[in-house]
Amino acid sequence: MTIHAELHSKILRLHFVEQWGVNTIARQLHIHHSVVERVLSQVGVPQAERTESRSIRDPYNDFIVETLNKYPELTATRKSGKNIDVDAYRISQDLQLLIDDCKYWIKHDTYAPDEIAARFHHRLVTIHPYANGNGRHARLAADLLLVSLRQKRFSWGRGSLLDAGQTRANYIEALRAADHHGYASLQAFVRS
Repeated sequence: MTIHAELHSKILRLHFVEQWGVNTIARQLHIHHSVVERVLSQVGVPQAERTESRSIRDPYNDFIVETLNKYPELTATRKSGKNIDVDAYRISQDLQLLIDDCKYWIKHDTYAPDEIAARFHHRLVTIHPYANGNGRHARLAADLLLVSLRQKRFSWGRGSLLDAGQTRANYIEALRAADHHGYASLQAFVRS
């Protein structure tokens, strides 16, 4: 497939003058990255080696595969709406936004590690990716985040959050306060 001389010139200018990378050029010009790579290779620019990017999920891949093999009917996300903030079709997008926000908070020391994990937990509960078990999942994920930050896991009120009791009531009250951007009670609860 041939491209117009004007597009060819734009690609070269953006690469050599503006110092843009292949994917940035492709996005800006609304073309596939392979077109940019082909134009650059024609003028002698070596193609960058592609490496598989690491994921925060990598250490858990064996566990995930084992669980999915054991429970093949397990769905990854809920398929229907719930009486919560995030519609089912937005789950994957909102999860990615949460992960990106969390990476930013960590990289830029936006919050202390406990507050990062508390905010992460609250947002994950709000996204509500599963039909059941969202609180347990979000608590586990927050604890894994803390461990990855070399912090102690949360104590989560030191009581059962599965039974309808005072500990669970305090937890839900703290989550509701966080719904209105008041994270102090959630931070206090998770370390109580």
